[in-house]
Amino acid sequence: MAKKEEEEKANRQKENEQNANNSKENFCRSENLAEDFARSSNHLPLNHALNEKGEIVRFERNWPKVHVAARCTEKDNFFSAGYCTHWPDGQFRGGRSFRFAPFPVTLFRAELAAIEEALREAVDASIQNVIIVTSSAHFMRAWSRRWECTKVVKADEGVERIEKSAFSGRIFFDRICDLCEQLSHVHFQFEKEDANAELAKELERKCAQGLSYPLVGKDLTEYRLEIDDLVQSKECRRDGIPIIRLFKSGTEFNAGYTWKSDDLNSANSCVGTPSVLVRILEEAVKRNQLEITIRADSEKLIKSFEARLEIWRRNGWRNRQHKRIGKLAEWENAWNLKQKVDVIWEFMDPPDDEDRKENEKIPKYKKASK
Repeated sequence: MAKKEEEEKANRQKENEQNANNSKENFCRSENLAEDFARSSNHLPLNHALNEKGEIVRFERNWPKVHVAARCTEKDNFFSAGYCTHWPDGQFRGGRSFRFAPFPVTLFRAELAAIEEALREAVDASIQNVIIVTSSAHFMRAWSRRWECTKVVKADEGVERIEKSAFSGRIFFDRICDLCEQLSHVHFQFEKEDANAELAKELERKCAQGLSYPLVGKDLTEYRLEIDDLVQSKECRRDGIPIIRLFKSGTEFNAGYTWKSDDLNSANSCVGTPSVLVRILEEAVKRNQLEITIRADSEKLIKSFEARLEIWRRNGWRNRQHKRIGKLAEWENAWNLKQKVDVIWEFMDPPDDEDRKENEKIPKYKKASK
């Protein structure tokens, strides 16, 4: 009887240890992940990489290359992480360093943040093809499996079944996929770091620099901006700056905009956010107009352009629920145009006589027939 109790106790202890290890694997990298990756069926042949779809391909040596790395430290059960990008050819002044803030702080999540940042830098630089070099075997394994993890579980009576689950950091995976879609080709190359190499020392230095930065939570300060923080009064207008009056649909006014400057007076009937705004900014770029004043009657439009747009971009064009924002391509275009044109906003509250007079020039909007 005592022997049976001892066996049951030993089995329970073994089961508890196994559960603890399984729980740990959900958040931590194992010590030998690089070796695990090399031994797995996903082991890459020499000069091969994973493409944006997780397929094994031969990587192109002539493409721009960016190295990513992350480091994690622990002190009194408080975990900190820093990550970096490194462009050997000098793009982005050679790379950047960051402190990882989102909870939970793990090495793998910091590595994912580094990969996301590298892709964002490639998109901003209008690079079409790029090689991301990472030492994260865990990422390579998860990417090759499209973030789906499978394991064999023994059920009752010794019957085995396959359980499917997702690797940790699914939010990062979704944002990395979004960025890959904005590039022509992306190759992820696995490269084990050589601690004695100059490149490894540079990555170590940059990650340490990121760790030295103050810990700052998710920056959502723009959400707290009020309309008065984003606009100026018409008394502050300067000579030579075109004035565009933008009227939304669903009001007593005709939907569209008017453009008034020294060399152009036009009225256009149109609706849709942000398509109308993109149209105005494209006209400004075409006319080499670096600064314009937009007087609008939509508080939502002004806040979206001046506040939410920056947050959406930092969050990989996803909202608070981590879902893609609507009209993504148009908002991205609006952000790119915003970098070329300085927009001064005025809020049409209430409309004055000049606003009413200008609105009369806009033809009544007619929906295009199918």
